Amino acid sequence: MRRAAQVYIVENDTYLAHHAAHRPPPCVDLWELFAGQARMTELAQEYELNALQPMDLRFGQDFKDASTRDYIMHKIKKFKPWLIPMGVDCRLWNQFSINLNWSSPERQEQLQVLQQQERLLVHFATDVAKEQYMNGRFFLIENPLRSRLWQEPALQELLALPGVWSTTLDAGAYGAEVDGQPICKPMRWVGNAPGMDLALHRRLDHLEKQYCTPVQGTLTRRSQEYPDNLCRQILQELRAIAFQKEPTRFGRPLHHVLAVSYPTTDLDAWNDVANYISGAYERSNKRPFEIPLDTEMGRNIQQLFRVKAIKIQACFAPTCRRIPSNVDEYFTRAAFLQYMDKTRAVEVEDLDEIQFPRQRFDKPVEIAVFAYGFRMMAPEHREQAPASSDKPAIVPGLMTDVSFDTKEALDSTIKRSAFDENYNPKLRAELVRCEAWVRLGASTTLVTAEQLRTAHGFEDWTPDQEDIKALKNAADSFTQHMLEDERGELKAKCRIVCLGHLDPDLELLDRSAPTPGRTTEMLMLAMITAGANGELFETQLKWHAWTADAATAFLQGQQPSERPMELYMYPPKDGLIEMTPCWSHPLYQVMGNVYGLANAPALWCSEVVARLKQLNYTRHSFDPMLFIKREGQQIVSMILVYVDDFIGVYRSGYPIEEVKNAFAWGSFHDLSKQVVTFKGKELHLHQLANKRWKLKITMSKFLNGLTPAKLPKGRTSSPPELTPTEQREFRSVSGCLQWASTQCRPEIGAAVSLSNQGNETTCHNLKDLYEAMSFLKNTPHEGLLMQDIPVNTKTVIASAADEASDRAAYVNMTLSEILFDGPAHRLGCRVDYVQTTDAKSLYDAICSEAPNLTDKRSLCNVRAIQETVDKSRMHWLPSNCQFADGLTKVSELLRTTFRKWLNAPFSILLDHPANEGLLSGIASCTKEKKTSENLKPPDCHVGTTDSFHAQS
Repeated sequence: MRRAAQVYIVENDTYLAHHAAHRPPPCVDLWELFAGQARMTELAQEYELNALQPMDLRFGQDFKDASTRDYIMHKIKKFKPWLIPMGVDCRLWNQFSINLNWSSPERQEQLQVLQQQERLLVHFATDVAKEQYMNGRFFLIENPLRSRLWQEPALQELLALPGVWSTTLDAGAYGAEVDGQPICKPMRWVGNAPGMDLALHRRLDHLEKQYCTPVQGTLTRRSQEYPDNLCRQILQELRAIAFQKEPTRFGRPLHHVLAVSYPTTDLDAWNDVANYISGAYERSNKRPFEIPLDTEMGRNIQQLFRVKAIKIQACFAPTCRRIPSNVDEYFTRAAFLQYMDKTRAVEVEDLDEIQFPRQRFDKPVEIAVFAYGFRMMAPEHREQAPASSDKPAIVPGLMTDVSFDTKEALDSTIKRSAFDENYNPKLRAELVRCEAWVRLGASTTLVTAEQLRTAHGFEDWTPDQEDIKALKNAADSFTQHMLEDERGELKAKCRIVCLGHLDPDLELLDRSAPTPGRTTEMLMLAMITAGANGELFETQLKWHAWTADAATAFLQGQQPSERPMELYMYPPKDGLIEMTPCWSHPLYQVMGNVYGLANAPALWCSEVVARLKQLNYTRHSFDPMLFIKREGQQIVSMILVYVDDFIGVYRSGYPIEEVKNAFAWGSFHDLSKQVVTFKGKELHLHQLANKRWKLKITMSKFLNGLTPAKLPKGRTSSPPELTPTEQREFRSVSGCLQWASTQCRPEIGAAVSLSNQGNETTCHNLKDLYEAMSFLKNTPHEGLLMQDIPVNTKTVIASAADEASDRAAYVNMTLSEILFDGPAHRLGCRVDYVQTTDAKSLYDAICSEAPNLTDKRSLCNVRAIQETVDKSRMHWLPSNCQFADGLTKVSELLRTTFRKWLNAPFSILLDHPANEGLLSGIASCTKEKKTSENLKPPDCHVGTTDSFHAQS
């Protein structure tokens, strides 16, 4: 060991004795300063890059120490790293943090003192960047987009250097997340690595930003970590730079042979080019001009030269060959020459073969075409995709990664792809180029050329008679068979959509377009049920319910007056439009509403409000998308509008035709005559044997479309932390179940809300979601049942205690405005109000005038309940009567019990012998094994408040 150490010391001294100019090229590719998590350093080895130990305060290096800064500058000169990324601490420079935490004058003075101390680090970062810049190496500096750091003179001086660029990106576009939730996090990067700014420019669009979690509070610190995809993008660009600087690295040969194409030998093929250039010079002066590469003529010239050009120039009577000084990075020059004697010649030569760059021509030239670029590769020597070992290609040399797991998936894909070539672009490459035969048993069927052929998995597929029929009928009857698959009929739809993000008045437009709340929607469904039974409000008349969707909603409305100038749009251009007589003018003025405009929803909303107001409808003060029409003091019609979907109820005798005539409808349905779909839910308004109407809300179509899943075998015995793939699966499943639970399946709400543990979420939580999904798949026709109870001034609202009291008060006031015709916030809770709880301690605290609670927050909640609920209307009930426990606890028994109760809901408010049959009925239902059997509505005792036992 001592001998080895002595040898090392001698070698090191010999290396340091040489001048820096005589030392080997840099042996380090990456060195992270202000490194944070140093994720780039961790990933560098995957890209065969060398990295020094990252340096940051968390690793024990304080850059405010002069000795540390001198040490770093010395090591930079010694190791000469190709790239030094630096993420300077932004806490004192971020504009959002300054506005939030340093707004007062006293805090502003403290901030200035702290910023003055931090400027030492800012100057150090710029010194490192200048050291890299002056020695032909590269740097990166990052900070938030709105950071005041970019206004510092040191950064401004750095940005003024030639070759230093600045780019903006969203970390969310590279997969940035905090606690499993996507974030936006706009960043600004400054650097000098050529081409790296083009790779670091991804931004989120407006729709993607809507799904991002705001970065605030405790999330701010964790959001400063760079996402892996961003680090990998930087490392990929660094690897390309390192290879360019050191071609022998990464195991690549220094020289390799490429087979290239030679230009066409048929000089007559240049006739069109010669005629085009001759005609151009006859109509204009004789100056040289460039031919655009993306035109038909430009592409034709490139194909004749067999050169991928970056510049094409036409000349009249040139005297010598040319080497342009304003074209960078080209390897081949080509020339087509037509001499004065009408003979022709084509020249293509590489730069390393040119001996006389500006040699004069042998004889006078009439016209010439010069091209500069790179030779095209010969077709037979282009790189072939490696053949798959387990799934051979059907068409030789044509590889895809399309496969089919089931015959049903193949059926659907065959039919849809024949109709829509964009349905799966990978499949379009596999269109059968000749006739093929499909064998079924002893019979063989010919499949015509337009039939779609699968890429992989075709050999293992055994077709049956239905498959053969689908293939044959695909050619015989396009309309009947190509537009149908397992998901139903495909309806073709075409819309002209403007690029609204290019609207010049985007910042001036009012884009507010409210949608109704879920509470109002449920009240509307309850009133539809009561109206069907003639028990809505104070009348005995029959009420009729309807749903409809407006046709071409976003084409209705007028442009607002806040636009300072008139708005124009270019017409759409594609192959389909060109085959029609439409859109024949080069420019169109936008007079009304158009799909794609940022204010299109707001214009449509204003149009709905205006038209319904003309019919004397008024808007609800709590929910402006609920419209009510009164005649005198009585309500005759109500309409709830969700964008272009309408649902309403009207009294017998009301002329609903005035509403039908006010809009152009795509469809208009009567709920009593058919099952309708509203916002993804099926509404079944049906009449029972006792002539009573009830409304059942289901989501069977959505639930049948879900694919059940379960954890792999043995997963629960491995580490419980979720893998990245499982995290994505968790978010996907959770989103689907959340939608179902908030619409009509509340019994799975506990499984959804309690399974998300943030960073602590495990595979066991994912298993709970899978079980909830299987529960829904086994009971797709279950849902909410709106009971046939009256909705009038005597309606009783029952709710749970604690936080539910304010929600129930909101429902009470919303319904009070409908019933008593006045603003809800002035009327207050006018409907009879009952509160229940199974928490004895909470019940005692609410009924006590001076509750003894050590938790002051709970005391505030109790006082809030006492203000909205009289203690005489407060009821305690035992836990076996509290069926809402299924909303707060993950239990298969509670979930099943709650589902059975939802099919026949009732409330027990007093302990009475007559109610024992209700509880025994529920208890017996929980012991049933068949989950699809519905619970029949039990008999309930209903009376006045004094003799109230149960409310049906």
